[in-house]
Amino acid sequence: MKKGVVLEHKVRSTIVLTSEGEFVKARKIPDAEVGEEAFYEKKPGFSFNWMPPKKFSAFAIVLAFLLAFVPAYLWYGNDKTYAYVNIDINPSFEAKINRELEVISLEAADDEARVIIKNMEEWEGKKLAAVTSELCEAVNGDGTSEEENVLLGISYLAGKEELDISKKVKQFLAQEEEAYEAAVYTVPYKWKEEAEKVGKTVNSLVNERITASEEVTEIEDDVKDLIRVFFESKKD
Repeated sequence: MKKGVVLEHKVRSTIVLTSEGEFVKARKIPDAEVGEEAFYEKKPGFSFNWMPPKKFSAFAIVLAFLLAFVPAYLWYGNDKTYAYVNIDINPSFEAKINRELEVISLEAADDEARVIIKNMEEWEGKKLAAVTSELCEAVNGDGTSEEENVLLGISYLAGKEELDISKKVKQFLAQEEEAYEAAVYTVPYKWKEEAEKVGKTVNSLVNERITASEEVTEIEDDVKDLIRVFFESKKD
């Protein structure tokens, strides 16, 4: 099967633009959005010399040609969110990352965190581990990460769990040999939604459930201990 950029969905077919610049009427591609590159199967008995309908503006056709010749990862994949990472250093942050573990969004949980983000150098597009290290340095305020424990609770979007971002993040942090200990674990997305509803950080909600001796089978026992120690130390 070939690939093309989806231009329009019809009742029983989909119009795509090939990498050769040809408009093709293909079998219906229900799961592909307009502007997305997708595999297609040409509809039998249809000529490659199909002309685009009048309702396509010149701008839309030019844009379609550009999309057809630009690698998909440049215009589609790198800005796609694969997971939310709740970073607790005290203060707390939330990062959106793509499948390459690059930070595409960084939000603050409170005023202190907002000041830190504002004063940081360019973070967008950097690896999650590198941004986490910079956040640690900024929190300590003296340009060194010192001995700092960090919690990274990862909430995958539906269907993205197979990427195993948690494992990749752990490997990346291990290679960096930073002076802080990071607990990286998976948090069910529904817990993230619950935390947002009650105005808490995701990691604090996880700690509450662990402290209450609830069944938190998603997190390993040694990681639970790190989470407990983290929040106990913040009480001092």
